[in-house]
Amino acid sequence: MVDFGKLRTEKQKPKPILPYDIFRRLPKPEGINDLYASQIDVLNDWFNRRSERDVVLKLHTGGGKTMVGLLLAQSTMNETGGSVLYLAPTVQLVKQTLTKATELGIAAVPYTKRVELDERFVNGSALMVGTYNALFNGLSKFKIRGGGTPQEVEAIILDDAHVAFSVIRDAFTLSVSRDNDREIYESLTSLFRSSFSESDRLTMSSLETITPSSRSRIGRGIRELRTCVRFFVPSLKSLPFSGHCCVTSCTSVMH
Repeated sequence: MVDFGKLRTEKQKPKPILPYDIFRRLPKPEGINDLYASQIDVLNDWFNRRSERDVVLKLHTGGGKTMVGLLLAQSTMNETGGSVLYLAPTVQLVKQTLTKATELGIAAVPYTKRVELDERFVNGSALMVGTYNALFNGLSKFKIRGGGTPQEVEAIILDDAHVAFSVIRDAFTLSVSRDNDREIYESLTSLFRSSFSESDRLTMSSLETITPSSRSRIGRGIRELRTCVRFFVPSLKSLPFSGHCCVTSCTSVMH
């Protein structure tokens, strides 16, 4: 007869937080038995600095940066129990990252348009993988300043960050073409025309002669323009003192 009184509840083992320990416990994809020395060094350096707000990691092409990113994501989730967001520049790289995560046995879910954020990501049981556009847009599900309660994350991993500058810049840029959007273009340039007419030449010295009342009209015009574009407007609104406008004979650009 079984003496249930002698049975002990096995204590749950703590989750490993050292990236290399995590790797050793994960299933290994075919052809991968261990990490490169460079990967181990980068992971150890990151782990020692993981409390810092921003950390830049560099690896040579083919150095296994996706593996590194996934391991530090799993390390962060194991230690904090919170959400981690992994961003890549293209849809193809997102798919590759999700495939690599599956091979390693790391829980990962894709960012999906027009649906709520996956509950597994929200509760910290799986990392979310998406493109930069998933986060950097005025109607982001993750919310922006003044746009509702933001989705809290413990870490955001920016894969190939050096090639994402143009993507992020475009998220905060509105271009109005005179040929394709003549009505809006004319409306925009009319906001500035009267102010520039107060100056004889478009030089720094002449721009400085624009009166405060003219600057006020320009500001009101920009605020009115914000209602035109859904995804750009909230981004511009969240950065009220960091933008500028360039008007040419064919295009008006604001960012």
